[in-house]
Amino acid sequence: MKEYFEALCKRKSVRDFSDDCKISKDVYDNIMKKLDMLMPLDGDIKVNFEIAERRDTSAKFGEYCLLMYSEKKPGYLINAGYMLEQMDLYFALNNIGVCWYGLAKPEKKVDAGGLDFVIMLAFGQCGEKDFRYDRRDFLRKPFSENFDSNTALEALKTSLYAPSACNTQPWYVEGKDGLISVYRDTNVAARLPKAMISYFNSIDMGIYMLCLEVSLQHYEYIFERRFYNSEQMDIKGRIKIAEYKIL
Repeated sequence: MKEYFEALCKRKSVRDFSDDCKISKDVYDNIMKKLDMLMPLDGDIKVNFEIAERRDTSAKFGEYCLLMYSEKKPGYLINAGYMLEQMDLYFALNNIGVCWYGLAKPEKKVDAGGLDFVIMLAFGQCGEKDFRYDRRDFLRKPFSENFDSNTALEALKTSLYAPSACNTQPWYVEGKDGLISVYRDTNVAARLPKAMISYFNSIDMGIYMLCLEVSLQHYEYIFERRFYNSEQMDIKGRIKIAEYKIL
């Protein structure tokens, strides 16, 4: 996943697509091949991906929409974020504009093998101008608000660039003596209906884990990951999602 580091540093949510820019057949075919290569966080969770034209969804922009369906098991939303973020970065690496579209739905019934719709990415062809080339363009919380660490600081600082629903950045990360603990903070403020915050922030945690791993690999850290499916909350309102042991 080291090749995604460049994409992590330049990705941007694209919502303005020109009707003159179309995904070519070769690009479309490569996207389909990439879908077959995605790595799950939990391989025991059944998933399915479909590409639909935007007009067959409630999305308001994009040429196509990548729809994700999943079996509902503990951790399925985190797994969804982890897998789709691979596509998000793949698109950015290939100058394809993309946006996580949390409130859009497919309008045509899809045979997804009995799996439930989770979320979609709207995407379409765009240009170099639609990406970031100055890290100061990222609107993120100060590092100290989300991180308490003396471990792998370079990688953690770059992992800040992970996208999240309404830019809520629900992750809290502790790192000490080579052990990085990743939590979902349930106390974040969000411009989302209260009932939906947990849903989207769980997806965000999978997105964050993927971005963290891309950054760790770029800085040549070797690690072992432990993924937690628990929803148990600590006294600070944080739910432990994963641990990374730096080897």
